[in-house]
Amino acid sequence: MGAEPAPSVHTGGGMAALGDVTAGRDVIGGDQYNITLLLQPEMLAGLVVVPDESALRCYLHALIDTLTPLPLDRIDTRASTGGEPLRLDDVFEPLDTRTQIPQGLTLAQWLDPARQRSRGKTGRAGSSPEEQEQRPVTALEALAHHRSLTLLGAAGGGKSTFGAWMLVVLARAWLGEESTMLGEAWPHDALLPIRVTLRHFAASLAPSDAGTAERLWTFIADTLRGAGHELPVKYLKSVAIQRGVFFLFDGLDECGTPAQCEQVLRGIEALELSLGGTRSKSRFLRTVRPNAWKGDLVAAKGEYALAALTEAQIDHFIGRWYDAADRHGWNLRADSAVLVADLQQASRRPELRELAANPLLLTLMAALHTVDRLPDARADLYKEAVTLLLMRWDDKHKHGAGASRRRLLDLPHLRIESLLPTLEQVAFETHEAKESAVSEYRLLDGFRKLFAEVGDPLGCAQKVVTYIVERTGLLSWDGGDRSPRRFEFPHRSFREYLAACHMAHQPEMARQCIALARSDPALWELPLVLAARVAGAERGTLAAQALVESWPLPDSPTEADWLCARLAGLQLKEIGKESVLVEPYRRVMADRVVAALMRGAFPSEPTVNGLPAKVRSRLGDAIGAFDPRFDAENYFLPCGDDLGFVSIPCRDDLRFARYPVTVAQFRAFVVDSGFEPGDPDCLRDPDHRPVCYVNHAEALAYCEWLTGTGYLPDGWRADLPDEHEWEHASRGGQPGDWDYWWDKKKADPEKANYNDSGIGDTSVVGCFPANGYGLYDILGNVWEWTKSPYSKSDSDSDLVVRGGSWFNSAGGLRCAARGGGHPGSRGYNLGFRVVLRCSPV
Repeated sequence: MGAEPAPSVHTGGGMAALGDVTAGRDVIGGDQYNITLLLQPEMLAGLVVVPDESALRCYLHALIDTLTPLPLDRIDTRASTGGEPLRLDDVFEPLDTRTQIPQGLTLAQWLDPARQRSRGKTGRAGSSPEEQEQRPVTALEALAHHRSLTLLGAAGGGKSTFGAWMLVVLARAWLGEESTMLGEAWPHDALLPIRVTLRHFAASLAPSDAGTAERLWTFIADTLRGAGHELPVKYLKSVAIQRGVFFLFDGLDECGTPAQCEQVLRGIEALELSLGGTRSKSRFLRTVRPNAWKGDLVAAKGEYALAALTEAQIDHFIGRWYDAADRHGWNLRADSAVLVADLQQASRRPELRELAANPLLLTLMAALHTVDRLPDARADLYKEAVTLLLMRWDDKHKHGAGASRRRLLDLPHLRIESLLPTLEQVAFETHEAKESAVSEYRLLDGFRKLFAEVGDPLGCAQKVVTYIVERTGLLSWDGGDRSPRRFEFPHRSFREYLAACHMAHQPEMARQCIALARSDPALWELPLVLAARVAGAERGTLAAQALVESWPLPDSPTEADWLCARLAGLQLKEIGKESVLVEPYRRVMADRVVAALMRGAFPSEPTVNGLPAKVRSRLGDAIGAFDPRFDAENYFLPCGDDLGFVSIPCRDDLRFARYPVTVAQFRAFVVDSGFEPGDPDCLRDPDHRPVCYVNHAEALAYCEWLTGTGYLPDGWRADLPDEHEWEHASRGGQPGDWDYWWDKKKADPEKANYNDSGIGDTSVVGCFPANGYGLYDILGNVWEWTKSPYSKSDSDSDLVVRGGSWFNSAGGLRCAARGGGHPGSRGYNLGFRVVLRCSPV
């Protein structure tokens, strides 16, 4: 019952209340006030209708049965050979967030307000052993700490799967089944799991409906009742108060219009507030895509973004996949150990590395690898998955899959491939209408047109819909009792892929891309990007060029223009550099896109284009492999005879690198030398961001390798700077009493990447202006190793790091600020910059 709504009580000259009573002001006889009644749990027994125990157990078992089968289990054909499908328990990989904290601290300790106030101030970084190494906060850890957690994740990033896994584990715990899956990371009791699909809640609201807690409670109870589970609202409220409920509010970005999203959000916030206070045991998880999130992420408020899978996590998932396939009796095409090694090696291929870091795409890769070879691109993965879903479900039939399908449908002349254009159009129209699921009417109307020349076109359309829903797994009924029925794809990204296919087949694709990008760039981001790949290199590149040439006033681009430029860059990345640049005329088109992105991402001064640092950073990421500043044929060093090294006044024997060492440069070192980095995550970030997770010895190893490449000028060698050299260079010619190279005392989030910049991560090098010596990111972005000891004590082996980082406040950014770290330390915000020395050792 909680505090919603606050009851109106007339005292009648006096008042008596059972249990605790709180009031916002004095309670005076004869007056009327709104007060909050906090009922003791034992008082609820007489107020609540408790359902039959079997009803609750039936609900929990149904929830487990619904969520544990993998939604992509029909992609493989192993189940049709006598084996069992894989389940969520078999392959679920615990997920990390992008938030990093010191290895020796708990999340609660790290979020302690006193510690947060001192974070990033001048002083010794990593001065205590527990702070010398960093670790990611896990999604489970964040959920256990924060009563209300908002979890951001890209398409297929695992946010909904994490929520589903929590629902399943808690359902089993509630049922009393033995489960140690949460372990010590979950200090709470077994909460009653409840899933709320927000797109369905949004669809249930009329425009005039207020987003209230009671409206959301009613929706939850109605949804359960529609699935055959009679759990009254009063009972659910009492459980939330007495034992606690885990609410998964899934898909905040899928609620439709901004007004609908606001309605839904008000309802969620009202429900959370109604169960607020220290007595509440409930937990709330909201999931949303990053492109629908406004503002910065604040960990103290329970706002986190999921990290991509690490190489270790990818390897672990692959091992579990094939171990489970073996246990479930799959007829594998080779020994499971051989398949594990093969897929792990394939996941490291440059063209698949980024795909494998996405949980959904990694699952697709594993499923397809089980059957055959792997495609090289994301769009091709979806294509293969859709093909398998539609066409290989009944490979066991001895007369062939095509014949058995036609026999089932009683349509002897039907080619299953002919269904795809209709499915693609339906997916596009559903996405365009911002509908939460595919309407049966829309499907029937589309397939009816396909059979216009058949005697009973509607009957044929009904057979096809039944076939797709019941046999292929590409669409599944959402279980609602309304008419027409509504169907869902295994994942939203399947709908977006099919919508992209529809766009790619339109003769006016480029013009359509412009219209969609300007109408709702967040909604259409993935379809637009995939469409460029599906359409082929020529038409895809033409569409990208059209996006940047659609600016109404090229000399005064708006925010919408820059969003179009970013989408154009993502389209080129999806097509692939080699495919784009193989033809000279495509190179010309790509150059126009890159020129627009360069103009936005790397202005000479931040005020030139009026773009905030956060937008510049996203534009920089969109350039990717097309960045003209770096020479891919020369270990990704900066173009030009100076290889990106800048002379420092008064030091003829010293040159500083213009940028910190990037991921692409460090990867070139790893590939060329065969060096094995201690943490493979050092190669995870986009190519032209600074490399992180590199310890001092590895930074020196890079310097030694670079010296031996033969590319450096004669008589020069690569090295790390000492801290005095670094500080002199960081000032860019400004006097020693200046805190920053741009101002004596005032920090500026547009001049360096630190926590006030709002990026919340490393950024592509060069997105912030250079200092007076032409050095970029010398302050902020990442701490940089030096070769200087932190102290003169023989017992202290720590080395100085300088420059502050994206994670720190302005205090750690000062030119004179020193940090210290053990030489073996690695961190999410620790990199290095190379200097050239003319003298011998």
